[in-house]
Amino acid sequence: MKKALILILLAAMCAALVSGCGSSAALAAGEETTAAPIELTGTGAKCSAGGVRISGSTVTISAAGTYSLSGELSGGQVIVDTGEEALKVTLILDNASVTNSDGPALWVKQAKKLDLVIAEGSVNSLVSGTEGAALSPDAAGAAIYAEDDLDIEGDKKGVLNVYGYINSGIVCKDDLDIKCGSCELNVTALNNGLKGSESVSVSGGVVTVEAGHDGIKASSAKKAGKGFVNISGGILSLRTGGDGISAETELNLSGGVVGIVTSGDPDDGSCKALKAKTGISISGGIFTVDSADHAVHSAAGINISGGSFDIKSGRKAVAAHGDISVSGGAFTLLAGDDGIETSGSIAFSGGALSVSAAGNGVKSGENGTGGVTIGGGSILVTAGGDSFDTEGGLTVNSGSVLALGSSKRVKGFAPGSSQGYTEAEISGTAGSVVKTADCMLDAEYAYNLVLYSSPRLTKGSECEISYGVRSVTAEVK
Repeated sequence: MKKALILILLAAMCAALVSGCGSSAALAAGEETTAAPIELTGTGAKCSAGGVRISGSTVTISAAGTYSLSGELSGGQVIVDTGEEALKVTLILDNASVTNSDGPALWVKQAKKLDLVIAEGSVNSLVSGTEGAALSPDAAGAAIYAEDDLDIEGDKKGVLNVYGYINSGIVCKDDLDIKCGSCELNVTALNNGLKGSESVSVSGGVVTVEAGHDGIKASSAKKAGKGFVNISGGILSLRTGGDGISAETELNLSGGVVGIVTSGDPDDGSCKALKAKTGISISGGIFTVDSADHAVHSAAGINISGGSFDIKSGRKAVAAHGDISVSGGAFTLLAGDDGIETSGSIAFSGGALSVSAAGNGVKSGENGTGGVTIGGGSILVTAGGDSFDTEGGLTVNSGSVLALGSSKRVKGFAPGSSQGYTEAEISGTAGSVVKTADCMLDAEYAYNLVLYSSPRLTKGSECEISYGVRSVTAEVK
């Protein structure tokens, strides 16, 4: 009996020691996990945890558990490598600075997943390369390079600064998930800012990216259901020479406050603000975009049901190679070319849309197919070209429309439209104000055709349209 009691006490002491050094798995829900401290000492490190190996300026975490990193390491590297058995590791950054002039400051070589936590009140930095270096065509890697899943977290205010002076800022070969609460993530990179090969998700935090190429990118669709980017929360500021946010498959925008500036040369390479290959879905969020290239571009379709967008584009504001559906949201588009353009059809059933385009305001279809159907919402268009240029006709059944443009392609609404409409051949100048009973629009470009439709109009009646100091009475069809 006495021998059994001694064994029990020894087991309890071992368990306490293991949890104290933090090398065991996370404790049960509701309990706190003690982190094993790793102290960086300039050119080396100190740690007594069994799951940590220190060799010169290289720190390797090889066991599952929770670890905290503090201090400064110059010319060194932190590696997470749990070997053949992929295990979960949590690494808390608590006023830690790691600089590696030749490779990643943090390399997740093998682990089931790394939870990278930004400690409350801390300021941390991870640096690869040397500031001022030029991007080499053969350069690879990132300041944070993860071979497996990577989550970046932090409920309270803390800061992580990432500098990718060799290549990119953060690269994850699997799924990259930014789910901070109030923490700040600042990334500066010669190439890509945040890249998750299989996916990138941002649900919180304050994220700032300055990248020579793409800001946020998912690049691989080798696995089914992968290659997507989801933005559902957070405050994001992206300044890029390439694309702002690029998805190999779908781009889903449902929340957050996002500012994007792309300043590259569209003739040299893609520098679109929002880009996806298999579709874009927009259901929420507040977006401010200033793009040298297309602001929103999908190689497939676009579905818009919510959100607020203020877009300035050097080329097309919204472009797609599939059908576009707009059922909600508020959008202001200022385009150097077409406002909305697709080779497919466009259906409006809700939302508020204001378009100012040097080219065509709304353009759809090719080879005689692909029209525009308006079944709700509010649409204002002022265009240097046609207000509506459609291959498959322009039909209005509900909603409010006031559009100014030329009359090269579309003479007016389709006769089969169920809502009353009018077409007035009015020649007006840029700067004039066009008014109807329930709409008003400042003309950004000269126009010779005014298209107007409203639930207030009764077929067979007349309505008045004023432009500048003049007005006309037009038939409602």
